[in-house]
Amino acid sequence: MAEHTRVRATTCPAQENLFFLPCFVAGLPADISRGYDLMDDNCLPTFIFTGAKVAMSTTNRLGGIMTKLWSSMVLLAVLVIPNPAAGQYPFVSPESATFDPIRNRYLVSDQGTGTIVEIDSMGIYSEFSSGLDIAKGLLVRNDTLFVAAGWHALVAYDLETPEIIMWVDIPGMVELNDVAADSSGNIYVSDAQGNSIHKVRLSDLSATTIVTDFTMANGLWYDAYNDRLLAIQWIEDSPISAIDCSDYTVTTVVNDGLDFLDGITRDIEGNYYISSFGTDAVYKYDSTFSSPPELFSSSHTDPGDIHFNKWRHEIIVPCVNGSRVDFIKFIQIDADTTYGHYPLEVQFTGSSRYTVDNWMWYFGDGDTASLQSPLHTYSSHGMYDVTLEIETGGETYSYTEKHCIIVLADTVKANDMRGDPGQSVKVEVYANNTISLNQLRIPIEYQGTLDLTLDSVSVTGCRTEHFDSLSFSAYPADKRAYVKLINDPAGSTPPLEAGSGTILNLYFTISASAIFGQSASVILNGFSTRYLLFFSPYVYFTPVDVAGTVSLSGICGDANNDAAVNILDVTYIINYLYKDGPELEIEEAGDADGSGIINILDVTHIINYLYKDGPEPIC
Repeated sequence: MAEHTRVRATTCPAQENLFFLPCFVAGLPADISRGYDLMDDNCLPTFIFTGAKVAMSTTNRLGGIMTKLWSSMVLLAVLVIPNPAAGQYPFVSPESATFDPIRNRYLVSDQGTGTIVEIDSMGIYSEFSSGLDIAKGLLVRNDTLFVAAGWHALVAYDLETPEIIMWVDIPGMVELNDVAADSSGNIYVSDAQGNSIHKVRLSDLSATTIVTDFTMANGLWYDAYNDRLLAIQWIEDSPISAIDCSDYTVTTVVNDGLDFLDGITRDIEGNYYISSFGTDAVYKYDSTFSSPPELFSSSHTDPGDIHFNKWRHEIIVPCVNGSRVDFIKFIQIDADTTYGHYPLEVQFTGSSRYTVDNWMWYFGDGDTASLQSPLHTYSSHGMYDVTLEIETGGETYSYTEKHCIIVLADTVKANDMRGDPGQSVKVEVYANNTISLNQLRIPIEYQGTLDLTLDSVSVTGCRTEHFDSLSFSAYPADKRAYVKLINDPAGSTPPLEAGSGTILNLYFTISASAIFGQSASVILNGFSTRYLLFFSPYVYFTPVDVAGTVSLSGICGDANNDAAVNILDVTYIINYLYKDGPELEIEEAGDADGSGIINILDVTHIINYLYKDGPEPIC
């Protein structure tokens, strides 16, 4: 996912059929935040209550909605996590990043706030720790996170708790910058302002300065094959240097005239990657630095300490003055669509920064394919993880996109209700959702010959009763309303799990002057800029809707009001007309031929309907 652009639209998102995508669509990236970024003035609630019932209010809101559009880089698809947005952390200046494989999360230092932020497997941001005046280089080793805490110290956190378990004041340090570790229990720390590199022995926490006069020492990488540190500098015309870990002699590996180098990392094939403040780019070197650097990725605003993630096959790039982190994928899954109602046909395309000998797809439903660009059809609803496995040079690597394809069978329906003039009736809105939901937006229209007043809405006794908030905007002059049921995606309230049942109660009053035969439809498919939308953590979409009907009590032809038209209604009318029988509870129901009066012709009409294929009663 490349550069992120926000566009102000004039309508709510469903008008353009926009949605969040958990994997790449038609070569463009999807929303990595998995959250909601719908800052829609026009769709904001009139008011929000946490109680079960909300009274009516009229609203007139103007505005639009913030939607997400994406563009991709020509050089390489780069995921850009914008900032700030829902579910994302408001970085000031992210400086370093690393990966915690045990807990499947990234950790990013924000040197501007002294905070360390975690990004989980679904792209949700949260605070890991705070309290440092400055946080720079990060390094994960087993259950420990090492932090170059600027002018503070070398600090270590327990990744499980997270608590500070080590604090090392290094003699002579000025401002610590990056961290590396060898296989002998030593931690190496660059000191940018101190123009030096230090070593801390973990066995006794003793600290030694091993290199001096190393101007603006910055990124470090321990090369285990050659038992050396590779070090770069934040200066013009910066060399890449090697520090022999046996005697700490410094030699120049290569100098290609790149300026203000910051981070260094290596991929699983041994290639090195260097970030440059001077060009806002990442450069690739071969394993021996024997070839000139290749421009690998650009448009990173002041890239800091970068990190290659061998589990996800991607490089994370903190953009120090861009207030964001970028991701460069080495194995990429593209799809022409990522959600829809079943059966769903999806055109997949695979791409890779590696040289690929063979492709293998696992679609998540038990089927596979061995093409680079297979066409696959999903025949049942569900959320599917898609895995692309590649073979290169005798090695096999794979990348899995969680919840890449969402196949839907969701419906929402208003039930039918009958009532008497002046009576209050409850219309239940029923939903069948096949994936978990954190937000539901339900537009309501109640149009027809029957005059209804919408008094209130409620989630009491509904599947959504536990939601964080309910908002209710009403437009009584237009016989319309709009309801939002909302869970905070970053909160602890559980979502609406997949299932069926009532999600909302609507309370109407039937006009006291209503007459038999009038009815009104309760329609849920949207109006103006109000759209029926279901939100999951991965996608939002419009379910299939079914309207309900509110009508006056009684069935045309049901003279005895027993909820059926049969021979007993014939007897009832005859008794009423000719044998002083009881009056009809709903007189209009006995007027089977619609003439306006009850007589023997109504008896004939019902008999013809029941036994001679005559027309239905037409009260």
